Amino acid sequence: MLYFVRQTWRNIKESWGLVFQTLLMMSVCLLILGVFGLTALQIEEVLRHWEGEAPLLVYTEPQLSKQSSGELQARLMLLSEVSAVRFVSQKEAMGRLRESLGKQKELLKGLDAPLFPPSFELQLRAEARGTKQVVALSRKIRRWEGVQEVDAGKDWVAPLWKLARWMRAVFWGGGALLLLCTSLMAAGTIRLTFYMHQDEIEIMRLVGATERFIRAPFYLEGVFEGFFAASLSLCLLFGMFLFLQAQYGAAFVSFTTRSLRFFSFFQLLSFLAVGMLAGLFGSWLALFTGQLSKRR
Repeated sequence: MLYFVRQTWRNIKESWGLVFQTLLMMSVCLLILGVFGLTALQIEEVLRHWEGEAPLLVYTEPQLSKQSSGELQARLMLLSEVSAVRFVSQKEAMGRLRESLGKQKELLKGLDAPLFPPSFELQLRAEARGTKQVVALSRKIRRWEGVQEVDAGKDWVAPLWKLARWMRAVFWGGGALLLLCTSLMAAGTIRLTFYMHQDEIEIMRLVGATERFIRAPFYLEGVFEGFFAASLSLCLLFGMFLFLQAQYGAAFVSFTTRSLRFFSFFQLLSFLAVGMLAGLFGSWLALFTGQLSKRR
């Protein structure tokens, strides 16, 4: 194994200029892939948070008596999906709207609290926050007497989930193309490295070296190139992440109530593994599609 590592390192040093250019181009492709992945990660994290935190709002009939309202609240508390129920009066609803408008609250001047129906805020248990469970629960409560409307709080999130799924499809499709480009770049370098050592390879074949023994350093070179390119792209991506976090992190938190998040340790390892596999595939392309490993 040590021989293969030394041979690979020698090949890289002998064609360092070409390898460096290839690493830069591979890094750009992997950087674009990382930007797509990190963007999709932020969107999905925010949507999961919003979906989990959004309460189920049950609006009651404006003329519902206090006794009927209390009975409805007790009935809501008995639901197995519900962990807490909170009554929101018309006056409190108006106050919340004024607070959310901030300096523009004067726009509400002249409006009366009765315009807002009383409601109950339902906090759901973690196992009942899935979209299907919430929709089924909303339909069930909507049929109850005294209930005017049920706002699942997920209707406006659904289009965003469609956008997230579209971005995921673009990520996988575009990622496959970018990885293919990365492999082709590695293949070009490996092929040229092979030509540079063609005489040496012929001598090795004459003395009985196996094809597997001859190919191993070239496969290892592709793996090294993929690893270094992925590492460089991750460093650049992390630098971009730190810059965006410093410039726009506070604004992102105020809008989404979530902070920007970088890849997890497992995701980082997966990214490095993908880069190494792309380099390995490039070596395979160079050695097999070019028929470079065949005996002459």
